[in-house]
Amino acid sequence: MRVSVNAMPTKANLQVWLSHVDVSYLLCNAEIEDSEHIFFRCPFARALWSAACWGLQVDNVNFTLAKDIVSFIMEPPVSLIPAHETWSVSLNMALVIEEIWMPRNLKQFSNIDLDAMKARQNIQTRFNEIVNVFSSAYQPPKELRSKTWSPPPFGCIKLNVDVATRSLGSALAVVARNHFAEVLLIWAKKHHNSSPATAEAKSVYWAMNLAVKEGWKSVIFEGDAENCFDPLINPDLSHEWHTHNIICNIRSLAAAFDFVNFCWV
Repeated sequence: MRVSVNAMPTKANLQVWLSHVDVSYLLCNAEIEDSEHIFFRCPFARALWSAACWGLQVDNVNFTLAKDIVSFIMEPPVSLIPAHETWSVSLNMALVIEEIWMPRNLKQFSNIDLDAMKARQNIQTRFNEIVNVFSSAYQPPKELRSKTWSPPPFGCIKLNVDVATRSLGSALAVVARNHFAEVLLIWAKKHHNSSPATAEAKSVYWAMNLAVKEGWKSVIFEGDAENCFDPLINPDLSHEWHTHNIICNIRSLAAAFDFVNFCWV
């Protein structure tokens, strides 16, 4: 695997030989196009990992060397699924890496826009095909679930929000799943430069507007920003002054749903 020896034709690598190369990543124009950003830091990659790999969050995964990416795949987080199915986790993770690289090339050379839902479906299809070829006795589940992520109740939609904050701005991502843990929709967009707390609150408000647009009446919003979700879970708690208006807008918009819940993980 070329990624293990940092031999991918990324712009960061090409710049070593061609000094005039624009090193910004064309999918988000936010950071230098190196392997770590392409496969783990870009909003598209983060959304795809979460949607196609059992809700895996790659925010806190760090890679000192290029070979650490391969080690991450061959020795995946034990929290994903039981240890005796580690091989299936590694297989799926390798397919995610491949699927992230393919849209990058399509955008680079053919100017074809990203389609996160199609990318996720491609991963699931290839996973099933490979498993069927090499293990006819093994029946892969329709949707493997993470121990760290639980599906919503019957008839309810859970929207997981995520934010990546960089010096040039933030990126917001939302993944919607039903009670079968099936991914319904994936959204990602760039956000202007703001504090992390503001970006997190904005992501929840954006997710709520998306849910209203889709006509969903029973929803759960889930994220890892404690300072944002605590005042939504407990209205008696104070919140940061620069998120006051956003929190108030979120509470007002909650009236648009028959059932709404906020969950910090």
